[in-house]
Amino acid sequence: MILGRLFRKSGIQFMKKGLDAGSLRHTAISSNIANIGTPGYKRKEVVFEEKLQESLSGNSIPGRITNPKHIPIGVPDFSRIEPEIVTDNSTDLASGVNNVDIDMEMVDLVKNQIRFSATAKVMAKRFRGLKSAINGRS
Repeated sequence: MILGRLFRKSGIQFMKKGLDAGSLRHTAISSNIANIGTPGYKRKEVVFEEKLQESLSGNSIPGRITNPKHIPIGVPDFSRIEPEIVTDNSTDLASGVNNVDIDMEMVDLVKNQIRFSATAKVMAKRFRGLKSAINGRS
């Protein structure tokens, strides 16, 4: 399973990126909700999971960068994947004035909050485990 491989490789780095994506997604969703009545506003969304899945699929050979001036080729290394906000340019006028559907935004907001909270709890548990190991407790 992909999640198992990530925890073996660098679980804390993975969780940090997940929290970063959740934070950025919250910003995008909040902006969408705030602009529900703004004519011509284009809905924003965060792209992260798709890029992460592509990186972890192993279907491509990643290029090796030995110099900062090299152009990355192949599937990006996990450490180079960052969440980013993209604009949804669909012309569907969900709210009548723009492409923001308030019901979908509220669902996305709740899903994001649950995912963020769960990731934060797992990360806190991981750090407690590391602290116990350092202090010599089991």
